[in-house]
Amino acid sequence: ALNWVESQGGLNSLISKSQNSLKKIADWIDQRNWVTFLSEYKDINYISNTGITFKITEDWFTTKEESFQRSVMGDICKLLASHNVALDCNGYPKAPPSFRIWAGGTVQTSDVELVLPWIDWAYNEVKAKNA
Repeated sequence: ALNWVESQGGLNSLISKSQNSLKKIADWIDQRNWVTFLSEYKDINYISNTGITFKITEDWFTTKEESFQRSVMGDICKLLASHNVALDCNGYPKAPPSFRIWAGGTVQTSDVELVLPWIDWAYNEVKAKNA
C-alpha cells in the first residue's frame, strides 16, 4: 500500500486529490438550487473531503415523511446503479436521507466530476415521478 501511495505522488498528492474532489462537488452544489451539503456548517473547512454528503432541499422532498424521502433516495441510487454509475451513493442509514460520494485519495477527481451530471439526471427522473 505504501508503494502505491508513493507511486501516486505521496500523501500530499492524495490529500490534494481529495480536496480537489470536494471543490468540484462544492462548485456543483453552488450551481444548483435543489441540493446542499448535509452539514449545517457550510464552511468548506468543516465538510469532509472523503465521505462527501449532500441532501435534497426542495419542498416536494423536504415536506414529506422520512420514509418517503428514503424511498426517493433509494430510487435515485437504484437508477444510477442500473446504469453502472455511483454504485454506492446512498447516505448512511443512520444519517438523514442524503447522497454520499467517496472522494478519498484513491478516487480520481475526474471520476467524481463524471458522476455529478448523472446525479442531476437521476434526480430529475425520480422527481418527475414524485413531485
